[in-house]
Amino acid sequence: MDDLFADRLFNAFERNDPDPGTLLLAAPDIADHRFSRSAILIIENDERTTYGVDLTQFTDAAVANVFPEIDDFCAPPKAVFIGGPVERSSVLALGVVKKGLEQPVERPYFMHLGSRMVHVDLHADPDQYREELEGIRLFAGFAEWEPGQLDAEIENGDWFVTPALPSDILAGRNADVWGQAFRRQAGELSVLSTFPADLSMN
Repeated sequence: MDDLFADRLFNAFERNDPDPGTLLLAAPDIADHRFSRSAILIIENDERTTYGVDLTQFTDAAVANVFPEIDDFCAPPKAVFIGGPVERSSVLALGVVKKGLEQPVERPYFMHLGSRMVHVDLHADPDQYREELEGIRLFAGFAEWEPGQLDAEIENGDWFVTPALPSDILAGRNADVWGQAFRRQAGELSVLSTFPADLSMN
């Protein structure tokens, strides 16, 4: 199949900017198989870099063995996720603040990403924020793009930019974050949620 979507019909949809707190959903026929069915939460996007973490891939590494101080309020599965192919030895944390928490943007240990989603500073004492979070998740590595690179990939139809929900960060072991995110989109874009992971099952 030379071109799964002919002239990339879905390129015609209105596009959102990949701002912090948005999701990058991989097109079903994305050429880079490392990102097959990926849902990447954007953490930063400026003139220098764009980076985020993949919410879909977890490892067998237990959080208790990596950062035991947060294990008690880590969202299940209590495993380290693979955030992306860059700097796998580094660990980033995303959290969801509890409903009713006033102005998470004013906490020095949180970088507010929109809604109740925050990037958590792991250098801070967990006792400062454990009572403020509904859950936290750790990611080894991240996905990163040079200036202009992601825009070109979006223009090519490799990624769709959609709003993220706090539940995307805390999704459980059997959740299909990629499929669920497509499913809640309007119109024809929701059809992509039915695309099978294995084409032989189609």
